[in-house]
Amino acid sequence: MFVASERKMRAHQVLTFLLLFVITSVASENASTSRGCGLDLLPQYVSLCDLDAIWGIVVEAVAGAGALITLLLMLILLVRLPFIKEKEKKSPVGLHFLFLLGTLGLFGLTFAFIIQEDETICSVRRFLWGVLFALCFSCLLSQAWRVRRLVRHGTGPAGWQLVGLALCLMLVQVIIA
Repeated sequence: MFVASERKMRAHQVLTFLLLFVITSVASENASTSRGCGLDLLPQYVSLCDLDAIWGIVVEAVAGAGALITLLLMLILLVRLPFIKEKEKKSPVGLHFLFLLGTLGLFGLTFAFIIQEDETICSVRRFLWGVLFALCFSCLLSQAWRVRRLVRHGTGPAGWQLVGLALCLMLVQVIIA
């Protein structure tokens, strides 16, 4: 009986040793990566999942929530489109969709500012930052023109004119960038 309990005790010691060996080997592998990131993650994307740099996680959460809300608003706009019967209410829908598209792009661009820079990421940041803001502001300017024309003349411009004006104003920034 004493021999059987001694064997069990040695078996437990061996299992404990193997378990500790596995844990320390995994810990040494994870020491090269950040806490919260997988082992096969490229180094430039570590800021997206690093739990030690909590600012990145907070910014990602806010940007992700903003992107989801923007997608929800785009979906609502598309679903309600068949139920809009008045021409004056239907004409700016394309402009509103374009504005939401620019807003979605800005929320998505946030992730390009969190990851580590390289030549491609810097080019994307530089180009899209100005272009997406130009798109949003040109949509707002087109909407202001629509409201002004509604007040002065009683009718607003056609939807294609609003979208065309917004795209032409944005094209200036595209050329500059």
